[in-house]
Amino acid sequence: ITMAAALAVNDLLRGRGIASAPKWPNDVMAGERKICGILSERIERDAVPGVAASPAAGMIVGIGLNVNMTGEEADRIDRPATSILIESGEAADIERTLQDLLQPLDHWIGKWRRGGFAAIRDGWLDRAGPVGRPLTVHDGDEVKSGLLSGYGDHGELLLETENGVDTIWSGDVS
Repeated sequence: ITMAAALAVNDLLRGRGIASAPKWPNDVMAGERKICGILSERIERDAVPGVAASPAAGMIVGIGLNVNMTGEEADRIDRPATSILIESGEAADIERTLQDLLQPLDHWIGKWRRGGFAAIRDGWLDRAGPVGRPLTVHDGDEVKSGLLSGYGDHGELLLETENGVDTIWSGDVS
């Protein structure tokens, strides 16, 4: 679902003329600068106040999209960051941005709900970059380098290394 949300944000940004791409597993980049981070958490429905108790689980998806952050504010962040304002040169209305995001969210999350990662894999591959490109994955003290081999059934990154294909479930990709 995190990757579906990243595709939705990417569609929103591209619709506003901002060249962007999703970055595995939970970011959206504009060039080499992060414009959005997404975190998802699985919850039990009875754990949410005001929601009727149910054994079914749900998801909370948090989308941190930099909308009107200035260049000065971006410079204070410890990693390269950007915003819709920086990329477009124009301040964006927050409510309008949210409204504009709802349709692509509905589209991509709907596809994911109907078919899992397999239903959004082609969209992800098309937007996130080609198979065969070199990658380095940092996960704590562990560093793995190789070529992007693709993505598994659940969106896990497949990294072709000199020892074969490694399945990567989390990490920071560069």
